[in-house]
Amino acid sequence: MKNPWLYIFARIFVFAAPLGVLLAMGFNPFYSVAIATAVGLTVSILWLNRYREEFAKRLYEKFNSKTQAETAEDADN
Repeated sequence: MKNPWLYIFARIFVFAAPLGVLLAMGFNPFYSVAIATAVGLTVSILWLNRYREEFAKRLYEKFNSKTQAETAEDADN
């Protein structure tokens, strides 16, 4: 994934779209948020799995490279 913002905006959209529809239909806001969260989580797990794995891998590489550099520096001292 070249752009991690794609995954972030996809997750927001997957939550906000059902929430907007439910609120426009006049559902109770508390239940609307609960249902939109469940729908968003389900869609994210089923269809955004590849993007989530790539995003997690990228974050791991970013933060792990810093700790490896610090560990190598500490080993030299």
